[in-house]
Amino acid sequence: MTFRWSCLLVCALCGLLVVVASAPAQTADATAVKQTLENYFNALSSRDLELLLSFIADDAQIESRAAAGKKVGKQELRAAMARVIRNVDGAQATNLKVTMTDADNAVVTGESHLRIGGGVDASYRQWRLQKRDGKWLIVESIERR
Repeated sequence: MTFRWSCLLVCALCGLLVVVASAPAQTADATAVKQTLENYFNALSSRDLELLLSFIADDAQIESRAAAGKKVGKQELRAAMARVIRNVDGAQATNLKVTMTDADNAVVTGESHLRIGGGVDASYRQWRLQKRDGKWLIVESIERR
C-alpha cells in the first residue's frame, strides 16, 4: 500500500514539474507572439509591404478592409494593401491578450488602430498565429463585432 501511494506521489510531482517547467516556455512564446503582431503593425506604419507580408503565413486568411472587408489569402492581401499602404500614417495594436492554445498555436484579441487619410480606423480583432519553423506567423485575422 505504501509503495502504491509513493508511486502516485512521485507521478503527481512529476506532472507538477512538467507544468512548472512549461510555464516559462509559454511565457516566452506569448511574448514572441505579441512581438510578432507589434512588428506587423510597425511594418504597416512604415509602409513596408514586403516586411508586413513576412509576418503572414502563405495559407493565411485575413479579413481586411483594404479588401472590402472580406477574407482574403496572402496574395490577394498583397494586391489590396499595395493600393492603400501609401496612405497609412500609422498603425498600432493595443490591449493585446495572448492565449496559448498549445505549444505552436495562439489566439490574440485586441484593438487595431489605423491612421489613414487624416482619420483613425479602429476595430476589435482576433488573430490566430502558428509557430512554423520556429517563427510565429499570422494565419487568420478577423474583425470581432
